[in-house]
Amino acid sequence: MPKTTTILAFTVAVMVSKSASANSGYLSKLPTKTLREKLNFELISAQAKLDKPLDAKAHINNAITLSTSQGHRRIYLSQRAPLKNLLLDFATDHPNVYIEQLAAAVRNSLKSNKQSHGIIQENPLTKRELDILRRLTTGLPITQIAASLHISNNTIKTHLKNVYRKLEVDSRDSAVAKGKELLLL
Repeated sequence: MPKTTTILAFTVAVMVSKSASANSGYLSKLPTKTLREKLNFELISAQAKLDKPLDAKAHINNAITLSTSQGHRRIYLSQRAPLKNLLLDFATDHPNVYIEQLAAAVRNSLKSNKQSHGIIQENPLTKRELDILRRLTTGLPITQIAASLHISNNTIKTHLKNVYRKLEVDSRDSAVAKGKELLLL
């Protein structure tokens, strides 16, 4: 096993997520001297117990208790979605100022991840729509793009409406920008 605390915590987190049966062996190797190490231990333990919500919430409670005095947020925001959802569930049962602020930050984090990754996953662009989106970057008029694809002007307009709707944009330039942002271009 690796020697540095951060690498060890990461390695254990990966092992825990892959193998539910070997959790206790990996978790026992985590150091718990500093506050950060204790937080990592509790969050990784909660991740390991996601199939047992009461146990997982107990670990979340321990982590919250540890982090309340220091106001830690980043460690929670860097967790994966299932653990963030568990934290939100925990927050509804245990309201206080710190937990509500943390839950709001986690909610925003989940929303932004969904917006940046979920748009295309929910409504993927067709092959033709991707082709049209790529050709929008050339700056050619729509009529020339339609002619080069051997389709009518009305057909390309329909494809463009679908592209704009799926990317949640309203112009050619914003469609190209969003396509680059989502690594479609």
